[in-house]
Amino acid sequence: MIMKKLAFYCSIMLLLAITFDSCKTGTTTQKTDTEYAQVIAQGTFTFSAQHVIPTRGTSRYLSGDYSVRLSGDTLDVYLPFFGRAYSAPMNLGEGGYKFVSTDFDYEVTSQKKGMYTVTVTPNDITNNDIQGTVLFFDLGTNGYGSLRVRSNNREMISFTGTFE
Repeated sequence: MIMKKLAFYCSIMLLLAITFDSCKTGTTTQKTDTEYAQVIAQGTFTFSAQHVIPTRGTSRYLSGDYSVRLSGDTLDVYLPFFGRAYSAPMNLGEGGYKFVSTDFDYEVTSQKKGMYTVTVTPNDITNNDIQGTVLFFDLGTNGYGSLRVRSNNREMISFTGTFE
């Protein structure tokens, strides 16, 4: 009787070990805290928005490739907008934040516990609907962060996601 229980518990343990082993990702390329801090300081990262939190209404998960890409001298923004706009866009297909900037200010402030606040202010936006846009990132050295987008003609909107 004891041998049957022992065999049963061993098979359960083996099954759990196989299950947990299969849940691991293949080869992880997780960056270290220092590598994340270096990416933030250089301004060469991509923030992938996974969740949106509008000022009004309910928050929701995003499907699609909504992101902000910084590559040193270029800022490429492709984000949705849900909320109140104080002026309607001339082209209805341009309802979100969609622009590329090559003239922007980039400021990094170190916070507590491996957190950084990054402020990006584009200077060359010609679209009146999104003029005055400022991006406020709160990024951690764990690869996760949040983004607040403020504009002259729209309510503030927030996003959470990952960056690399």
